Amino acid sequence: MENWSGQTLEGEQIRFADLDSHGVVLNVYSPTCGPCIEEIPALNAIYARARATGVRMYMIVENNPFALGIFPEDEGGVDARAMEDPEQRRSIVRQRLQRDVNAYGIQVPIVIMDAPFTLSQKDSLVTATPETLFLTTNPLILRFNMIGPVSTRSNADDLAADTRMQFALSQLDRLSSDTADAEAGGGYN
Repeated sequence: MENWSGQTLEGEQIRFADLDSHGVVLNVYSPTCGPCIEEIPALNAIYARARATGVRMYMIVENNPFALGIFPEDEGGVDARAMEDPEQRRSIVRQRLQRDVNAYGIQVPIVIMDAPFTLSQKDSLVTATPETLFLTTNPLILRFNMIGPVSTRSNADDLAADTRMQFALSQLDRLSSDTADAEAGGGYN
């Protein structure tokens, strides 16, 4: 996890261990995951709160077109050999994700992850989509991994009443307050 890095859709390189923030929330997304798409309103709400509290938030995606259901013939006849080059794959994944940003109103910045990040049920912290990881920074420490969608509700009143959403927001608030306590010399709770 310390060496997790990637590139935003805009081309900015990010290394999560180097973030200067009160914490970071990482939501693992795939365009082929129905619950991932259903939870976008909840993620947008968490992102708005994260920005207000000094916590960074990103949706992260594996740089693997095949795992995302993207095949060469789907992208205008891209040569299958192009899928072997990480930058070519990133370009194909970026185009696909940009369509989701436009179609679903995603406000959370998206990072296409570099190796060694992978989704795997055997040898990875992240086993499937969606998962939402709440991490402290400096050092990068996992505080909570929420498996499944944060919430599939879409309007503000329903989101406010959803217990999973309430829990996610409490984890976000805890990241902000724990980091502030640590900076003041109090350590993490």
